Amino acid sequence: MNKIKEVLKRLAFLTIAVIIAFSLFSCTQANQPDKDDSSDLHYGSQLTKLLVQNGMEGSMRIDFNNDGFEDEFVIDVFGSGIQVDTLSFVDGKTGERTSLISSWNGFMRLGLAEDNKKTPIIFNYLNALYDEDMNSALAEPYAKIVLVDNKPSIQALNETGDYIINCRLDPNNQSKYVFDNELYVKGSNLEGFFNLDYLKKSDDFFVVIRYYYEENVEAGITTKTNYCTIHGDKAKDLYKAITQSTLKDIAGNISVGIDHYKCDFVLYRHLDNGYNNYYFCGSFDVQKKNGITLMSVVNGSLYSKEVIYEVDSNVFELVKSTIVS
Repeated sequence: MNKIKEVLKRLAFLTIAVIIAFSLFSCTQANQPDKDDSSDLHYGSQLTKLLVQNGMEGSMRIDFNNDGFEDEFVIDVFGSGIQVDTLSFVDGKTGERTSLISSWNGFMRLGLAEDNKKTPIIFNYLNALYDEDMNSALAEPYAKIVLVDNKPSIQALNETGDYIINCRLDPNNQSKYVFDNELYVKGSNLEGFFNLDYLKKSDDFFVVIRYYYEENVEAGITTKTNYCTIHGDKAKDLYKAITQSTLKDIAGNISVGIDHYKCDFVLYRHLDNGYNNYYFCGSFDVQKKNGITLMSVVNGSLYSKEVIYEVDSNVFELVKSTIVS
């Protein structure tokens, strides 16, 4: 009888221990931030949502060094033909102006914005996805500005990458065309289009469409851009139609002087920890040229290599009708 009681005591002890361990495990799990399983999915790189103070003007006012005076970051563009972007810091207390970085890389231009921690972020404004009010942008940043010894300093976000930004990080050397430092951006090895089944995992799937067209003005001809953002099923249907089009390799390019539509697709996921994740799902630039429809394709990352195809003739009209409807 005593043996039976002893066994029952041990079983009760083990049961209580299991319950306590399970409770501790549950608490631990509940206190951990929710993990997005998107790393296992086959779509492109993650985008960062940035707050843009002055659209593409490249300026920002903020008390960066916490001295009670509003400082300013300014991007100036120098040169004709070959242009150099220079980011400078103007101290609000002393008025002193310090050059932080100068950069020149063809299609790579300096953009400036804030992340959700109010940290100044440097990105390429040419391929960033702006909202229609130009108040925010989705981008792949490559550097941030931090305070070091009470002075602003450029900090790279990538140690290596697929694309190199030639730049000058030495504020004491103002030689505009000699660059002795490099920053990196990461491309993607993703080829082809991502699996349409993953659209089911999104809280939203949307496309930012930019329509580029030329317009006659008094001074000559200027290129203008209209923005449009389309969400949900219409965006999914457009993505399916574009990606299932007949693709034919062709040597060509998208001409700036001809009307064209640039469609950037993004998958959005809302996490239970309050954060939102955005993923780049491909960029398609569509244009009618010399009687054929051309489409440039960028997959995996905003910095991925562009490939040109000839596509079905109805793709251009399809994009156009999506905006109108």
